[in-house]
Amino acid sequence: MTRPLTAAAVERIRAPATGQTDHFDQGYPGLALRVSYGGAKAWVYFYRLYGKQKRLTLGRWPSMSLAGAREAWRDARKIIDKGESPQHQRPAAANSFGAVVDEWLKRDQAHNRSHEWVKRLIERYAKPAWGGRQIDTIGRRDIDDLIDSVADRGFITMARRLHAHLHRLFRWAVGRGIIETNPMAHLPKPGALGHPHSFSSGTFF
Repeated sequence: MTRPLTAAAVERIRAPATGQTDHFDQGYPGLALRVSYGGAKAWVYFYRLYGKQKRLTLGRWPSMSLAGAREAWRDARKIIDKGESPQHQRPAAANSFGAVVDEWLKRDQAHNRSHEWVKRLIERYAKPAWGGRQIDTIGRRDIDDLIDSVADRGFITMARRLHAHLHRLFRWAVGRGIIETNPMAHLPKPGALGHPHSFSSGTFF
């Protein structure tokens, strides 16, 4: 089926009893939300290249939002317009903060005993702020503002832990060649000398 999709509509779409259904986004030819009977939702792009019908998986919902899927669709179309296949190129959406976090949790944190706790921490504070942004556009001021917003609520311990895990994430992204430099290099922790917040404890949620 084809209709203009909205973020709310995407969230409401129910899984089919069997198989999978494709919900095409009107105005974005070939872009569809594929919903499987188990409830999984993924963004796919159907296109033609050299006369052959092909399908490209752009990302999974909700890690990739509707806006992110449309941006990935635009990027893929630009590649196809050059006569090249987007299958072998990393879509820009794959470098969104949300997508990089998911990859980091899988590859760097999977065997960490605190994996689920770290995931909750990042999803509670960082993903809502930066989920759809390209990770290389997130600078020191963005990070400082986010961490300060947690510390300002009196959650200094959580702010320090968020700082530590984000620092590891960005350092890992540098090592993977996703970003050039770590924006958190030399960024003091809350409660550290030179940071406006003094150390105190706080609850998480």
